[in-house]
Amino acid sequence: MSRDIFIGKSTPQNGGAACISCHNIRGIGTLGGGTMGKDLTDLTPKKESIREKESQQIEHISNLQKLVREFLDSIIYNVDNDDYDALEQARNSLWEAFKRITGDARWSMLAVHLGDYEFAFYKMTERLVPPEVAEERDNPDKKIVIVHYSMDDLREILDEAYTFIHRSPLNFIAKQYYTYEWELAGLKSLCPWCPIQEP
Repeated sequence: MSRDIFIGKSTPQNGGAACISCHNIRGIGTLGGGTMGKDLTDLTPKKESIREKESQQIEHISNLQKLVREFLDSIIYNVDNDDYDALEQARNSLWEAFKRITGDARWSMLAVHLGDYEFAFYKMTERLVPPEVAEERDNPDKKIVIVHYSMDDLREILDEAYTFIHRSPLNFIAKQYYTYEWELAGLKSLCPWCPIQEP
């Protein structure tokens, strides 16, 4: 229908000359179109390119949101503060969750959007490291003495971790699709992998 209007085969509702009398689209019309108006040959491909990038951007952001939701859904809450084994299990579960998200292939993309928050995330991950792992890493040539967190240590670490997660912009990312809104939470709206970039 739009092609018919352009070449004058159909008349627009409000009348007027056919588009082709002033404009040209390569390949339409035996003698070509007019020269007084802008050549519209490249208009459609540009629109299609924009639509394709928008579709790719949606997929890109959806993948990052999926990563964040997987992380948030894996967090164990409502831990018995008087049960040492439950506290230790919760700490280890948090550590594993932090390792999983930072080890995921999508993390490098998400990390750019996180901006300065990326450093805070790594810092929190370090806080959750089991003491025996930290000792072995820091003293590779020495005999390892197995140590454990005290009950108070575990309570403090878990309180820090839960507060960190609750206040983190990850919750914002999980719920808010539009990246220009991410800047309101101190995040970066674009990363090098975003199909749509600023001109």
